[in-house]
Amino acid sequence: MAANGRRNLVFIDGILNKYKYLNILKENLKQSAIKLNLLDDFYFQQDNDSKHTAGIVRKWIVYSTPHTLQTPRRPKSVCLHSMLCKSCMCGQIFL
Repeated sequence: MAANGRRNLVFIDGILNKYKYLNILKENLKQSAIKLNLLDDFYFQQDNDSKHTAGIVRKWIVYSTPHTLQTPRRPKSVCLHSMLCKSCMCGQIFL
C-alpha cells in the first residue's frame, strides 16, 4: 500500500512458497510502481520470512528494485510467541 493508493491485489491459492512469492513479485511489483508513479523512486521492504530471504528472491530483488530496506534480524533470545501477545508461556512479558 502507498500513500496515493493500492495496486495489484493478488489472491493466493494454496500455500505460498518462495517460487510463488517470486512470481508474484515479478508479475506485480514493477506494474504497481508504474501505476503509483514510483518506478525509479521507491523503497522495497519485507520481513525476514523464509520465502522473503530465499536466495532466488534476494537475488531478484537486488537486480530488480531501485532501493531495498533491510529488516534487522530478530535476536535469538526473543520468544516467537511474544510477537503475538503481551504475555507468553516462557514467562517473559512484553509491552
